[in-house]
Amino acid sequence: MSEQNPFPFFQTTAHSRGGENCLAPRQGSKVPTIRKWRRCTRALLFFIILIVSAMSLPQAEALGIGPPSFELDLQMGGLNSTAFYITSDGLTGQLIVGLEDLPFRVDPPTVNMSSSDVNTPVELTFYGNETLMPGVYEGKVTFLAYTGGFVAMGIKIRAKINLLEETYEPEPEPETQELNYTPYVMGGTTIAALALIVWWIKR
Repeated sequence: MSEQNPFPFFQTTAHSRGGENCLAPRQGSKVPTIRKWRRCTRALLFFIILIVSAMSLPQAEALGIGPPSFELDLQMGGLNSTAFYITSDGLTGQLIVGLEDLPFRVDPPTVNMSSSDVNTPVELTFYGNETLMPGVYEGKVTFLAYTGGFVAMGIKIRAKINLLEETYEPEPEPETQELNYTPYVMGGTTIAALALIVWWIKR
């Protein structure tokens, strides 16, 4: 007993004139040609719709920010900066910058982004908190992509900030200039001339 083809409209039968397509009737088949033609048409239409739908699907928007983590030394009453690199594919708007589990201040709070950004450098400045104890603080820097009136996606960067004590450098003492002088020594001729002048006056 031969296995039945589940898709009879794709089956071809060879004879002396060559293979037949699905529009031609098979030998011994009682299915009318018009029904087979409709099946072929529906199958072809289905594949056309599938291809057109796949072509018309919008491209997924993507956002990349690096590096994935960073470490920064920060004075208690000072500031320090580090750079991040932004790549945006299809996103235009603003990046809202925030801190998670980091008791510091960061500036700027927002960064502009464009769909043409490719490894665009952005510098963020962190400010030390004088009310904290010196030590290591770990947390995350958050970036929320705000576009079209809503937040599209977000990225978190791991951060390690070493809060250092303030160091006071003593002011340099003013340099004292030594006075170099050469005493004037009178020679014998000068003394003789002065004595002659005194004798002349007393006459």
